[in-house]
Amino acid sequence: MKLLKICCSKWVNESRDYRELSVYQEEGADITVLAKGDVGDKPAKDTVEGFQVFRYTTKPLGDKIPSPINKPVSLFQWASFVRKQRPDIISGHDLLALTIGWLSTFFKRKKPKLIYDSHEFEIGRNADRSGFSKWLILHWEHFMIKRSALTVVVNDSIADEIAKLYKLKKRPTVVRNIPMGFDINTTECEKVRERLLEELGVEKLLIYHGLVCKGRGVEATIGAMPHLENVGLLVVGNPDSPEYLDELRKMSRELNVDNRVEFHEAVPHEELWKFVGAADVGIVMISPVSKSYYYALPNKLFECIQSGVPVVGSDLPEIKRIVNGHKVGTIAKPDDSDSIASAVKELINSESMYDEVKSNVEKSKEILCWESEKKALSKAFNEISHEL
Repeated sequence: MKLLKICCSKWVNESRDYRELSVYQEEGADITVLAKGDVGDKPAKDTVEGFQVFRYTTKPLGDKIPSPINKPVSLFQWASFVRKQRPDIISGHDLLALTIGWLSTFFKRKKPKLIYDSHEFEIGRNADRSGFSKWLILHWEHFMIKRSALTVVVNDSIADEIAKLYKLKKRPTVVRNIPMGFDINTTECEKVRERLLEELGVEKLLIYHGLVCKGRGVEATIGAMPHLENVGLLVVGNPDSPEYLDELRKMSRELNVDNRVEFHEAVPHEELWKFVGAADVGIVMISPVSKSYYYALPNKLFECIQSGVPVVGSDLPEIKRIVNGHKVGTIAKPDDSDSIASAVKELINSESMYDEVKSNVEKSKEILCWESEKKALSKAFNEISHEL
């Protein structure tokens, strides 16, 4: 059984895809990945996380040719490449990738089965889309879902929206973006914690980790710092631009909290637990700048839980579902510094409450891990693979 995964980006640090493909591999699939590469006549070939990856250019006519001409040519070249691989199953990383897979099946007597692996709420991804763009995406996604043997989404809210939007008889399969269970060395975490507390001159530590950019609550969390005595903030991650990091540093100085805020570059995922596990509270803030963000369920939430750390999460449906449902933290308005400060205080100022929440986090680690989450994907994949 040959399975081809199509991704129209560089396909690096795609931890969700790696886990997804590992499930298919466990079920007997021979995996190949098609991803974006540099300009060239032939696809380059390499290996990522044990998976064979072909990298094909999206500019087959060269850099000097305008994108509106390059894109259609690229689309059909990719589809032709996919067709030559003769896969039994094609998994599309998003709607565009799925479309390429579908194009490759034209005039085939025995068509490969399609998997739509939707990482976001597609119709709500970009708040600035024109009315025509939304209309086109709405109808095209519906068309492609009807032709897919399996549709996978990242949370229940998106599954409900899609089922309702397209009047689906079968609700999409929900597979949340949850990491593998972390193997935590508490001694290592304590060493990092002691060093950071001493450097910042504080008694408690907050952590934000992930891409450092607007819409993730970093500014609002820094704005909360003047209201949080003896509390430090560690920001771990690379900024989307040097200018934005400069803005955050300037904000910290203007609020006179720069001595309690430390910025640290991104760390390898296998070392992340050392830093997250060193904190008292994890900050999981997403601003609802689009419908897709409104339904966000970021993997940093589960990384905090796997590291044994209570969280302050955004007052958004899916984040709140986890935080309140498992009682692993408190909720705050994502762009409101006062709300974030109050939520942090609620956690750290009551020793009995904090201990109870911490205990709930430890219990939730056994449930909110990939080892448990992958069962739904394994079952759904089995159903379509047995039909081959």
